Amino acid sequence: MSQASIPDVSLVLAVRTTVRFLLLTHGYKVELDHTLQSLGNAKILHEKEGGNWLVIELTLLLLSLSELEAAKSERYVTSILGSLETSPDLVEAIKETVRMVNNFDKITSPPTLEAQIVRDAKRLDELGAIGLVRALERNLRQGTCFYQPGSKSRSTGYEYLYRNLSVLPAGMHTQTARHIALERETFLRSFLARYVQERNLQPDAKTNVDDI
Repeated sequence: MSQASIPDVSLVLAVRTTVRFLLLTHGYKVELDHTLQSLGNAKILHEKEGGNWLVIELTLLLLSLSELEAAKSERYVTSILGSLETSPDLVEAIKETVRMVNNFDKITSPPTLEAQIVRDAKRLDELGAIGLVRALERNLRQGTCFYQPGSKSRSTGYEYLYRNLSVLPAGMHTQTARHIALERETFLRSFLARYVQERNLQPDAKTNVDDI
């Protein structure tokens, strides 16, 4: 006789509780906040685009543990879901989605809608007001400046946002994400243009954000 799986609602609650405990125990409160924000993005994309919400939600939750050990995302899927009596088919679907999200580059589109939504949901938060806040949070954690003349290092928030604008909007996989990204891109371009204006940056700086 096959082992019965626990109901979806109970499974999601158990995984959320486990992920929250692990992240907070290891000092990754910021990553927990980012994951919850990405889940909100994913819900919007799922409602417009479709896909298996259970796979999307559990994949995003378990991917957040890559902050602990980036190379062991799939191992976390197996150990955590296996301990919760999850059906083998669901475990394999999530492992495959994690594999696709981790292994596809910024341009190539993963072959499943679930992986596309997970990728888009995570990357949307690198744009717009959320993206700006995340850039500032990185600077605070690293003890670096938002802008440093002549620097092309992603450790500065300015360069981090600049490079995100050059790659992410065009790299969204779903139509809904592309629409949201366009709005957030517009906000960031306006912010960077205003920042350049107020800082009176020199000609060798990236003063023309429309060229991004």
